[in-house]
Amino acid sequence: MSHHYIRFDHVHYAYANGYKALKGVSFRINHGEKVALVGANGAGNRP
Repeated sequence: MSHHYIRFDHVHYAYANGYKALKGVSFRINHGEKVALVGANGAGNRP
């Protein structure tokens, strides 16, 4: 069994205009897991 994973801890991101897109996001994706990131229509578009 593999012990590989991807881990993000307390990630923050703000656009140049100061809009905070991510505020302390943490997650871990283990080997073999399937993950989908979803949002509202237009999610990810720059404000």
